[in-house]
Amino acid sequence: MPTRTTTTTRSTIARAALAAAIATTTGCLAYKPYYHESGSGAAIDQYTYVSRPWEPKTITLIDVRTNEPVWTVDVPVGKQLTMRFYEDKNPDNAITPDNMRWQIQDEGTKFGQMANTTLVPPAEVRRIDVELRAVPEAPPEEF
Repeated sequence: MPTRTTTTTRSTIARAALAAAIATTTGCLAYKPYYHESGSGAAIDQYTYVSRPWEPKTITLIDVRTNEPVWTVDVPVGKQLTMRFYEDKNPDNAITPDNMRWQIQDEGTKFGQMANTTLVPPAEVRRIDVELRAVPEAPPEEF
């Protein structure tokens, strides 16, 4: 009888270890930030905006202290803008201590590098405005 109990215990431990390994692997995949209009799937300061023929978007970053635009971009139809903010990358600059990385990519892109960067105001004094341009707007012709 003791042998059977030992076998059951080893089997239970092995199953638990396998379940933990699968849960850990799945959890890592689930929390990998990706580009999506409804959010990145992680608690990071990242946003994605898609322009479509009936929803062409212009995105503007506003400094609410002055109510002036800091940065703006017209997102071409059929493309998406992904932007992510990083705190205190330039702490010596009180006006724009944070960094924004951004990229315009094909609609539906889930991962990639954001090669563009600009200094921006801190989170508590910046606002993202989304403006819809006149519709319909045709996608740009590609040669």
